[in-house]
Amino acid sequence: MPKRDPLKQLAALPEDTLLELLHFIRISAKKGMSRDMQHIAAEATFAQEARTRKRRPS
Repeated sequence: MPKRDPLKQLAALPEDTLLELLHFIRISAKKGMSRDMQHIAAEATFAQEARTRKRRPS
């Protein structure tokens, strides 16, 4: 079975879902989160920034 790329999976999510995920992760961060959650937060933020860059006209 091929290995899944979590970053590609995040990038495929609709923007509103990504924003909800980021909001949840930020709330969780205030309560303290594991290294796994920190990694997910970083990937979600990167995916959101990548989408924002794609929409901006050059």
